[in-house]
Amino acid sequence: MTTSDGVRVTSALRLLRKRAGLTIQQIAKVVGFRNGSSYQHYESPRLFKRKYLPLEVAERFADALEGRGEPPIQRSEVYSLAGLNDAEITARTAVATLDEMLMQGVIATTERYLTKRKLILHPDKKAKLVLHLYRTAKEKYQRTSGGRKPIFEKLVKAREINALVELAS
Repeated sequence: MTTSDGVRVTSALRLLRKRAGLTIQQIAKVVGFRNGSSYQHYESPRLFKRKYLPLEVAERFADALEGRGEPPIQRSEVYSLAGLNDAEITARTAVATLDEMLMQGVIATTERYLTKRKLILHPDKKAKLVLHLYRTAKEKYQRTSGGRKPIFEKLVKAREINALVELAS
């Protein structure tokens, strides 16, 4: 029930949340829990008895906390609460970076495509389009990449974007 430096996982999570400047209700909302008590379970030594956070929970917390606070919270700090070693943390952080790069490529390419064709989509429809294109590109990237930087334009053809834009309009 303690991290490698002897701090309980529950206490370490509380310290990270406070360093990020978030209340229990705020982090619960950011992480996607319905209310503060759903999150508070993970900070309570009485309620949370596991040695480590479940990995899927640590990933959600890492997404919510990364870059917040002073000094800025690193993904690795949160992943360590899931019991990951340095190599596993490095691998997960690299994947998160690639995902972010891919999403940025999807957004930029979609914006260029819509601008070039003078198309205007409702923000909700644009968000759905971007999410669908991101998922498509990620699947293709995972099948075809040898660890190279993702180039969105090569992953999703213009005709696929055309068809999706027509469906979204």
